[in-house]
Amino acid sequence: MFNRVRVRLTLLTVGIFLSLYIISSVAVYTIVRQVVLRGVDAQLVLVLNQLRTNRSGTVMPNLAQGIHVVINNPPEVRSNVPSALQGHLGTLIANHPTRRRWSTMWTTSAGTQFRIIYWPLPETPRNARIAPRYILVLENVTREFGVLQRLGRVFLFVAAGGVIVATLGGFFLAERALRPIRRAWQRQLEFVADASHELRTPLAVIQSNLEIVLDHSEQSVIDNLEWINNAHGESRRLSKLVSDLLTLARSDTVATPIVKQRVSLDGLLRHVVDLFEPIASARGLTLGYAGVGDLAVEGDGGRLHQLFVILVDNACKYTPTQGSIQLTVDSGRNTATVHVANSGEGIPEDELERVFERFYRADKARTHGTEDDADGGTGLGLAIAKWIVEAHEGKISITSRPGEGTAVHVQLPLDSTSA
Repeated sequence: MFNRVRVRLTLLTVGIFLSLYIISSVAVYTIVRQVVLRGVDAQLVLVLNQLRTNRSGTVMPNLAQGIHVVINNPPEVRSNVPSALQGHLGTLIANHPTRRRWSTMWTTSAGTQFRIIYWPLPETPRNARIAPRYILVLENVTREFGVLQRLGRVFLFVAAGGVIVATLGGFFLAERALRPIRRAWQRQLEFVADASHELRTPLAVIQSNLEIVLDHSEQSVIDNLEWINNAHGESRRLSKLVSDLLTLARSDTVATPIVKQRVSLDGLLRHVVDLFEPIASARGLTLGYAGVGDLAVEGDGGRLHQLFVILVDNACKYTPTQGSIQLTVDSGRNTATVHVANSGEGIPEDELERVFERFYRADKARTHGTEDDADGGTGLGLAIAKWIVEAHEGKISITSRPGEGTAVHVQLPLDSTSA
């Protein structure tokens, strides 16, 4: 698929190059040709005007090299044209359809090209059987046409080389242009594969536990409560996974708008801490937060609440018993930075860059979920957190050292009234 697209993009590049080159080359060639012809015609007109000042048309002016004159004014005919060319010119004039008015024309004789100005003399009789009287001024323009022909050949050679360069360049640019698309496509395939795998596990657990219940249909609900609870817990996990998948799917489109308004950062963080205080206490963790006063950010309150729930929830899950979780806030000129730090095992440095990838779990830092925890993690939380932060034109980063804990840093723009 990508190879066909790359070939099409290359052909499109070559086509655009050729179109622009042909248009510009034709324009340049036409302009140069017109300039050359104007110069030739100006010189011929100058000689013609000198001849016209002599009404008898018998005075031959001093002529530049390459310019020839024929004054056909019977009974006198004067010419400096070679004899081999005179017969050719006579035939040309005899067959000239507009010989009763002045005109310009081209002719070639013995491989030599001439530019001609024909001027009929006023005394020319209208009787077509009588030889016409006229003045011919012509110039050998073989050299000028040679220059134009060489210019045309240069354009052709440049076009041939340009097609080769455009093909190679187009192929290279198409490859570079397709790289992010290829990566996005690969991520999509991986996302679908991971999602299928993640969905299959809870569905298999639910199915197996319900089959056990069906196999013991003669027993009471209390007797089958263990299997029912297992199925219920996995259904909760499945529901959360589907919700997270839907959120990420919408984040790739414009289907989930961010409604920005003034949000009290202190009130938001206190509320999140209050929600997780019982969970932290039950796990033997210390959850601390120092208030920041009247500090507000500009954002979507619901999405920001989801963001800090994800971060504190992760900290609770991956902090060992007797550990601590601390929320702190730094206020800058136009931004506020929230730090969510825990004293867990930490994340290896080589895995920090991947923690925001969908379905990615660091091997050591993500193994503390309990079996009875229906929210043991889907591997999507930090991916959703990153999307929320970026949707608010903020920044998110993680610092961690194995054995010393992990800190997540979220930078958000302050509300204009707080900045």
